[in-house]
Amino acid sequence: MCIYLHVIIVAVIVVVVVVVFVVMVVVVVVVVVVVVVVVGVVVCPCACSLYLSCNIIIFFIYVCFESGVRSDLFRRQRWLGDCSVARSSRIFSFVARHIQRCSVGQFQ
Repeated sequence: MCIYLHVIIVAVIVVVVVVVFVVMVVVVVVVVVVVVVVVGVVVCPCACSLYLSCNIIIFFIYVCFESGVRSDLFRRQRWLGDCSVARSSRIFSFVARHIQRCSVGQFQ
């Protein structure tokens, strides 16, 4: 009887440790995703010193949402074809305008 009680106690401890570890990992992943989204959407347009990483994030946001490719993606189920080639001139002009606005001090 005593052996079974020890086995149950050890099993409960192991399950609790595993659950706590999984919850911690999920919390860390969620925090990292939230920080990346906040930095990419809120902070980047206002921070000139983060040009490289910000413009990469802005590039993907603009390509896949602002340029109207989203409807094409759902309709045709394509990603890189329309997304990267057909709109490249509009995308680069958008990024250039963003950099120009930030460099003259208009943080928008």
